[in-house]
Amino acid sequence: MADHLQPIQRAPRQRKRSKSLTDDNHQYEILRLSQPDRPIHSQRDSLFSSSSGFNNFRGFFNLAIILLVLATLRVALENVIKYGILINYTQIAYTFFGKTSIWPSIISLLLLHVFVLFSYFIEVKLSLAVINEQQAFILIIINLLGIVIFPVVSVFIAEIHPVSASLSTLAYSILFLKMFSYHHVNHWCRQNQRQTSHRRRKSGDYNDYNGNYRLSNENDSKPLIQYPNNLTLYSIFYFLYAPTLCYELNFPRSERRRKIFLLKRLFEVVFLFQLFLALIQQWMVPTISNSLKPLQEMDYFKMLERLLKLAIPNHVIWLVLFYTYFHSALNLVAEILRFGDRQFYRDWWNSESVSYFWKNWNIPVHNCSIEDVRLLGLCRNGIPNSNGGSCVTILERKCRNIFEKRTAWESDISKANFEAGIRLERGLRNLIISFLPPKLLKIVNFLGFRGARRLAFSDLNAVAYDLPGIYSVIGEMILIVYWLYIEMHGCLGPANIEAMQMLVQKKNSLYPKSILYRVARYKLIQIDGKLQEAIESYNSIIEQEKELFHKVSHWELMWTNAVLCNWDESIKYARLLREKTLHSPAIVTFLEGVFRYTKGKLEKDQNLLDEAAALFEMVPTLRIRYLGKTMTLEKAVIVQSQRFFTNGKTLVLPVLESLYNVNYIYLLNGNKEIAQKWIQLVENEMNEYKQNSEKFIVPQSNMELGLVALAQGNNDEAKEILEFTIKNYTKYISENIVHIKSYAALRALGVSTDKTSKEDGINLDDSSDD
Repeated sequence: MADHLQPIQRAPRQRKRSKSLTDDNHQYEILRLSQPDRPIHSQRDSLFSSSSGFNNFRGFFNLAIILLVLATLRVALENVIKYGILINYTQIAYTFFGKTSIWPSIISLLLLHVFVLFSYFIEVKLSLAVINEQQAFILIIINLLGIVIFPVVSVFIAEIHPVSASLSTLAYSILFLKMFSYHHVNHWCRQNQRQTSHRRRKSGDYNDYNGNYRLSNENDSKPLIQYPNNLTLYSIFYFLYAPTLCYELNFPRSERRRKIFLLKRLFEVVFLFQLFLALIQQWMVPTISNSLKPLQEMDYFKMLERLLKLAIPNHVIWLVLFYTYFHSALNLVAEILRFGDRQFYRDWWNSESVSYFWKNWNIPVHNCSIEDVRLLGLCRNGIPNSNGGSCVTILERKCRNIFEKRTAWESDISKANFEAGIRLERGLRNLIISFLPPKLLKIVNFLGFRGARRLAFSDLNAVAYDLPGIYSVIGEMILIVYWLYIEMHGCLGPANIEAMQMLVQKKNSLYPKSILYRVARYKLIQIDGKLQEAIESYNSIIEQEKELFHKVSHWELMWTNAVLCNWDESIKYARLLREKTLHSPAIVTFLEGVFRYTKGKLEKDQNLLDEAAALFEMVPTLRIRYLGKTMTLEKAVIVQSQRFFTNGKTLVLPVLESLYNVNYIYLLNGNKEIAQKWIQLVENEMNEYKQNSEKFIVPQSNMELGLVALAQGNNDEAKEILEFTIKNYTKYISENIVHIKSYAALRALGVSTDKTSKEDGINLDDSSDD
């Protein structure tokens, strides 16, 4: 036993030996430091080492600030050297007020007080029991709607400068929030008054109507305002101009106005506002002006460089404007009104999350959003039971149900709604991205967005067919528009028609008066080749429905009559579109010219040919650019109009070419008599066809061979032909049309349409417009 216990007794001696070693090291250090060589070294870690325990790197932050200031000063100096001094306050004043009158904005701001008086009138009548809660609720809604609608109507009616209009609209937006809070708080007070009115009041110690318990008379020098004593003009107008959006019966008030503080804030407002305008004119305007060219040329890297260059002045101006408004201006108003609560912002610059930033950079709006979260509760109490099925109540109940059960998924309906919303967004995003040009698609893919059409339709079909709610209706409409219009006229022609027929038929039986589903049904009739029935259907829309849907009918009637060779009707509807459309006047002007040219050529009518020539001459002047780019079809008609004059005022079967470009040629399916008429027209013009002058026929024929191979199921052959067509022919008239259809076919084959190399194909037409 003793032998086994012996090692246990040595442990204390080991610790004592370790301690003596430490003492020995300490004595050694003392002796070493006392040596005549005056040692300065000791055992220490570098400050950047984690074992050093050092964590004060604030100097680097100060260095970063200095570098940021120096870099900003360099940019500012470079700006002055390059552009000179551009600050001109006279020009700013003339830009804002010289061209338009400021009186509409001034009158609009003065009329703002009318809505305030109406709110005051409603609350006074409520306190006197002249009107009941339901009547007051209707009046409040009318007043709040008037506050929202009036500035919008005034901007459209009167000629107001955008800056003045923006300030006026901002003032009315603030008024809306203030008046809502005013009615909301008084509603609470009335509720509290009704709850406490039945209580017995004691002689020296009682609860008032607002629930305040008065213990003594020590605060008589500063009595609290009680409801309904707060319903005075002074109270509501003080709230109107106070720097807050939340109404209270008793606002905190400062003891006096500090004159020095007031003058400092006034100086800051004047100086910083001038600095704000100077920074915009000197720094931002030149940069924005130089950004127009990259936008027109769609140079994405140059656009990104311009965007980053604008980021610095944008942030500086934002900070200046923040300090000017939230500190200087609001403190100035608060000091004048002796408003006590000066917390207009908190330390948003220390934000560790986006949520913290939004809660702290604008305290008045944040407080308003917290107070007015009971908006739906006020509406629910104000609406009588007979109107409980209104749209507002239904929407409120649905949103609240989804929100309250969003995590536990206690309700299958809330989970289905949430899933439908997510799937709809994802499906629509993937579908839109899949149609981007290859160069832009490459950048979007690099950013992490795939644009897979298979996933897009998987999500959209799930939303439309499997999930309930409003998202299902939206998903159905997206599918109908895509398959009946986008795929039909912008890709490979009619597809998925049987599924759309079932869907549209089902919706028409549920909503027989819906114009949207009627238009879809008439489109299916047209695609099915029942052209005469389609014409009658679209004419019924013109006769029965509003003008909003007339343009859709005019467009379809123009093409349907063109397929039937009814030139007079096609000219008629093309002219109506040309007179009313703002979207692409170049396209409809060209089409009217094509129909007049075709009829004039068949009937040998020189007047019609001259009218067509005049229309073709107008087409290039009607070009519209979106983000610096011309639409593909519009670019094609401009080139064809120019080709008309290049070829001696001659076009070969322009109507047939137009029908082919937008896939209306498919309407000939099942119409042998009409197809025979077109065959006869083609044979009559065969002698005018010149292969050498019409070089686009070679790549277009190759594309058609690829589409035929795709239809026959020869996918590898189709892929090879289509890729050959895209890569080996460039600069011909119908290049954009051929590429659109070829890319659509490749996507149908599951082939990526991203361009990985520069195309050096055969230049077929150097004169074509790019």
